[in-house]
Amino acid sequence: RRPFVQAWRDDSCDAMPPRKRKNKAEGEGHEEEVEKKPKVVEKGQDVDERGCVVREATPRAGPVPEDRRSWTGLFWNVNGMRALMRDKKKDLMKHVEDCDPDLLCLIEHKLQEKDVDGMLQQMNNELPGYAGCFTCSQEKKGYSGVAVFVKGKLPAPSAGSNGKKAATSKKIQSFFRPSQQTDGKDSGVERDALKVLSVRCGMNKTVDKEGRMITIEYEGFYVVNVYVPNSGDGLKRLDYRIHEWDKDFREYLMELQRSKPVVVGGDFNVAHLDKDIWNVEAKHIPKSAGTTPEERQSFTELLDSGFVDTFRHRHPGASGCFTYWSVRANNRPRNRGLRLDYWLASSSLYSSDSPIQVHDSWHCDQDNGYGDHCPLAITLAFL
Repeated sequence: RRPFVQAWRDDSCDAMPPRKRKNKAEGEGHEEEVEKKPKVVEKGQDVDERGCVVREATPRAGPVPEDRRSWTGLFWNVNGMRALMRDKKKDLMKHVEDCDPDLLCLIEHKLQEKDVDGMLQQMNNELPGYAGCFTCSQEKKGYSGVAVFVKGKLPAPSAGSNGKKAATSKKIQSFFRPSQQTDGKDSGVERDALKVLSVRCGMNKTVDKEGRMITIEYEGFYVVNVYVPNSGDGLKRLDYRIHEWDKDFREYLMELQRSKPVVVGGDFNVAHLDKDIWNVEAKHIPKSAGTTPEERQSFTELLDSGFVDTFRHRHPGASGCFTYWSVRANNRPRNRGLRLDYWLASSSLYSSDSPIQVHDSWHCDQDNGYGDHCPLAITLAFL
């Protein structure tokens, strides 16, 4: 499963029975149960008497004013869509009912192309009114893959670029219809900011082979659904992750951002800040995939290129707010997690004079639900 398991496998977080010790006063055959005391949770995290990391409150924003339109996106790393729809379909439907998303993104579906038609039919039955699109891994079976479901109609998807290291401005702009792009306050929202213009699978040849990204172009903004590569056991993909994927992805987003705002949602496979790691002072953290200094610095560079971590912008000091918990270590009941999933947004969407603004961003982590990740949602408001 995930190489992050090594960041959790200390005795304090495993679901183990209490230790037993011999009580000499009672004789050799009698054993007395002694509860293990939880280890102190390191810097920045409070722990209660049960050994659970305390999640600070993160209040939701109020409703969007009635005179403004809104758009909501919801994504979830489901770690296998067959199992989700077979065993925990109610969990997905509950999140959809609660959030009523205009765009639903499912990450790490693990389907092959031959399975897509059947799953689309199943999703059409469960989510009438949504149109879906899948991209699948061609590298290996049961691996990666992202899917999107949009309210209303969805244009036929187009493939990504032809495999060169970075798509040129001309290629990207020709795909994304420059005649319909917006660069200011007037045109996009007046025409219909919520109209879907196009769908694009992938970013370049390598990304397409692993099925990691779909871009939705709305009239007024782009939405990118992404599953960033994991650096892997022994950090064997760290160099590729930092020097190729992150660099190409950053350039791709910056290119899109030159024409209209960009919203990015997905599993970034990195815990950015100390407060995003439950045991940040553990010795293995700097050497574990997702928490290396190199990955965390690379994410900083992405934010510095003009993007905002929307949840952290709204709740800058909140601790204990995670999106991933090791299932093998049974860490979710004790809230011992990492924050690996994010909604990012162009910084322009926080400008007071922007016709589109980020209204709210939240984690759907209220219960110990299905899987090792929780869903994340975002709402945009329109003038």
